[in-house]
Amino acid sequence: MQLEQVNVLTAYLLGIFRLHIKSLLTLFTSLFFNNRRVFVFPRRELSGVKKTCEGDRMRSIRTFCTFTLAAMTVAVCAVPGSVSAIEPAVAESAPLPGTTVTVVGDDGTIDVSVAELEAIGLMRVTTVSPWEKGELVFEGILFRDFLKKVGLDDAEEVLVRATDNYTQTIPRSDWTDGPLLLATRQNGKPLTLRTQGPVRLVYPILDHPEYDTPVHKRRWVWAITSIEHMQ
Repeated sequence: MQLEQVNVLTAYLLGIFRLHIKSLLTLFTSLFFNNRRVFVFPRRELSGVKKTCEGDRMRSIRTFCTFTLAAMTVAVCAVPGSVSAIEPAVAESAPLPGTTVTVVGDDGTIDVSVAELEAIGLMRVTTVSPWEKGELVFEGILFRDFLKKVGLDDAEEVLVRATDNYTQTIPRSDWTDGPLLLATRQNGKPLTLRTQGPVRLVYPILDHPEYDTPVHKRRWVWAITSIEHMQ
């Protein structure tokens, strides 16, 4: 199932909602302003005809809820990863001066500043982390866009090195199959060495559970100093 099919499901849901909006409004009004008479039918107050009408209305509401839940389940389960929470972002402050990442490629070594990285195009993602608590908000650039900028987009894998010389090999599938982020900010603030900067890798596992594995957990490299082409 592709994204176009999700759009068809969305249109279908909107059509059902419009069809049943009157019944929904009646239901909510009855619940909050009419002492729940949708569910309780005192003999002295309701005729058999009114009971039948209310029963039809409730069957309509139940049908609406059932089909809506089914369609949403199909849309979410059938296309994992097709809809992501990642979105464009705007830097709220200037990046820290003097912070760079060394790129080791086939043509030599270059230093890329964080300002040059962010000029590629900031993106924002909300996710959880295997190393930190709660939902976290990161801003940065897509790893695939970074590699294209520095001429490593054809690499099958790259080596990411941290300040403590911790290294991890990142395979091509990690940046082509999903929005792997090279984060430069958290909650809008530039990352520093104290906050695991100047750049770090972020796997958006909240929207891409395929990244939530023990192998990927080791690839959450922070305090990155260099990114190297594997020969």
